[in-house]
Formats: sequence, structure tokens, C-alpha cells
Amino acid sequence: VDSSTATGLKWATPSSSSGPTLVDYTPTFTNFTLGNGTAITKWYDASSTMFYIYVNITYGSTSTQSGALRVSTPATTAGDADAAVAGQMVIAKFCDVSAGKDYQCYAAAGTNTSLQLFSYDVTTSPARNGAVNDTTPVVPATGDELFIQGWLRKA
Repeated sequence: VDSSTATGLKWATPSSSSGPTLVDYTPTFTNFTLGNGTAITKWYDASSTMFYIYVNITYGSTSTQSGALRVSTPATTAGDADAAVAGQMVIAKFCDVSAGKDYQCYAAAGTNTSLQLFSYDVTTSPARNGAVNDTTPVVPATGDELFIQGWLRKA
């Protein structure tokens, strides 16, 4: 803080970067074609052992999904996120924009270079999971969004 102003305080310019730099990566998708939709993808290499991933997909009128959705990772993972690999946590959310509903999801490593998405359905008893696909949690429509973010351990 610089105290040389008439009011006594003002914000000083930081001397260095205040956080990590997220860089773009170009994922590949399985059972999904982006078409005229948009995808914002970023990742950050936090250390020699961990990396952060962020994906935001907005479905367009020509986006198509034909089965279980997978997205590639920017680095090879240490293993399946379902297999209790220490430090891995990837959450997701599917937003049905027209209905105003959000569906909580998560991602597990389908392979060491891709994530498979699952929807957590609390409306069933007992609660169960299903692969995010062309009908689960709902049929995707123009404007719907899918957010994926989390930390993964590198191989």
C-alpha cells in the first residue's frame, strides 16, 4: 500500500504476477462434435506432479453428441480418478439453460489421456451415476453449457 495520496491509502502496483498463468490447449472429444458451439479450454502445470484443467463447452445448433462424452487432457494422468489416486479431483456441471436447471457431474479418467464424464442423479433411489451422453442428464440443446474443472496428478 502506498500512503502518499491525500486520502492516505491507494493500491500499489504489484511487483510480480499474482497467480498462475492458464494456457490454452486444444482438446479432442470422443462421441462429440463441437460444430458451431464454443469451447474455452485452459490448463495450468502447477508442479512436476499436478496440473489443473478447465473446459467450458457451449453447445451450438450444429453440436452433436452420440454417446458417452470424453475429453482429452493436456497431460498424461497418473491413473483413473475413480481409483483414489491421491490429489485428483475433477468436478463438472451440465447447465440446461432453457429449463434453468444444473446437473452436478464429475469426471473420471477414462484413460491416462482422457476424462469420461458422469452425471450424479439424486432423483433415483438409491442415487446413481450415468455417463454424460446424448440423453443423460438431458438431451443437449443450443445454448446449454458443460463446465469441467479440477486437479489431476501427472504420470
